[in-house]
Amino acid sequence: MSIVSIKFPIEKSGINPGEDGFSEKESAQAVKFNIKNVLLTSPNELLFDLNFGVGLKELLFEFPTDEKLNEYRSRIRTGLQVYCPYIDVLNLSLEALDESLVVRLEYEIPQTETIETLQL
Repeated sequence: MSIVSIKFPIEKSGINPGEDGFSEKESAQAVKFNIKNVLLTSPNELLFDLNFGVGLKELLFEFPTDEKLNEYRSRIRTGLQVYCPYIDVLNLSLEALDESLVVRLEYEIPQTETIETLQL
């Protein structure tokens, strides 16, 4: 069975140190991991692709106006289209509750006909 993505954090011990990954059967977990990376990485954070990332952490320190939430919805959709083209976004909601931000993403992986939900 082939590896579709490396798991993080990378382990220093075990059978194959540094080579532990998601198998084909665990592809839904690998997709969820990739989505989290796109959402939580800030633009300009990765030197090999300065456009990678949505930068949700930045929104935590701003007053969440409707305009700002709409901007981030658009950034999320665009980021996922570019960096996770193997998913279809079914539903996306951003909600400011008290002093926290709740992001709920429902998506489909068409290749496996799997529908998943991610909440941050």
